[in-house]
Amino acid sequence: MLRITETSAISNLNERENSFERMRAMGCSFSLDDFGTGMSSIAYLKHLPVDFIKIDGAFVKEILNSKVDRAMSR
Repeated sequence: MLRITETSAISNLNERENSFERMRAMGCSFSLDDFGTGMSSIAYLKHLPVDFIKIDGAFVKEILNSKVDRAMSR
């Protein structure tokens, strides 16, 4: 499994999509690391063929007390 940060993944989205596809054909899987730390958009997830998403701690720190954090993490 390869981990890539959100910032790196979206820095050149078209190039990343092509790279992911080539590496996936070789059997690689991908994890998007620290999603939510940059100027992210959930819409990016539609274009990044990742298998796992590691959500930044800022979204889960107050998950028990915040409906917004709970919904975002869900």
